[in-house]
Amino acid sequence: EQHIPQTFYKAIAGGLWTVIAEKTGLPVSAQQKELAIAMLALKGLSTDNLQLLKECWSQCEWALYVPAGDNAVNPKLLAQAVQLVAAIEQLS
Repeated sequence: EQHIPQTFYKAIAGGLWTVIAEKTGLPVSAQQKELAIAMLALKGLSTDNLQLLKECWSQCEWALYVPAGDNAVNPKLLAQAVQLVAAIEQLS
């Protein structure tokens, strides 16, 4: 049960990277946040969504380094990630 939050946050981050890689052609070896942000911006992702992506990544990273007892699943993050994936998938 202590691993549920970590699994949740890893899944959110992994899902975001999967859709970003599909949309930008960015190979796993080149997955750097600044590069991904720049490529998504060039493809027309809104500044609001770019900021939301940064916030999602921050939450995921924070959650993975906090002791399990201090960590809980943030249901709002899932909704934000779903919104982001939809926005990224609509890019040309």
